Amino acid sequence: PPFTPPPSLRARVERWTTLPPDIPRRAYKLYAMLMVYQIVNILGFSLPSPLLIFAQTKFFNDNHDCITPEQTESKGCTEAVGRVAETMASASFVQSIMSLWLSPVIGRVSDSIGRRKVMALSMLPNFFQYGFLSLWAVTNGGFSFWFYYAASAVPSFSFTMGNAYVADIMPGKYRATFFSFNSAVFSLVSIPAA
Repeated sequence: PPFTPPPSLRARVERWTTLPPDIPRRAYKLYAMLMVYQIVNILGFSLPSPLLIFAQTKFFNDNHDCITPEQTESKGCTEAVGRVAETMASASFVQSIMSLWLSPVIGRVSDSIGRRKVMALSMLPNFFQYGFLSLWAVTNGGFSFWFYYAASAVPSFSFTMGNAYVADIMPGKYRATFFSFNSAVFSLVSIPAA
């Protein structure tokens, strides 16, 4: 058989950047909106995360800072870090159990009233979390941080709803690809929290 040269760089780029013709344009627009939603939702979590430990230790240390090395070595700061770990673990446990129990309910609700409405409602726990965190910061500890912990125990179904939305708008043979894109976006945007 005759030798066929490998495709040029231009052909490779065109192959990877050309949209498949059997995916409707509307699906791409809806998917772009979904990506904006996911990015905003995840950035709302990941951007304040590195600073959150300072606010939490201050709350459990009777409104005294735990920032400098001398402060962090004090007994109050050491105990505060332990209480933060206990409280966040408890909130995560409650959130996980509620996610497990409420996922079928959320699925049925989203089937009946629509995915976009439920996705918008699933961002409410995040708004409440950071609203309470802001109130606590503005009042310099005068507002109880327990409201933040209560809001953080409420599950947000944004990632699950995002995957359900992809299943609704994409043709079957491309769903796995777009599920992978969702996971990649989730992972990339979560990097600031690490």
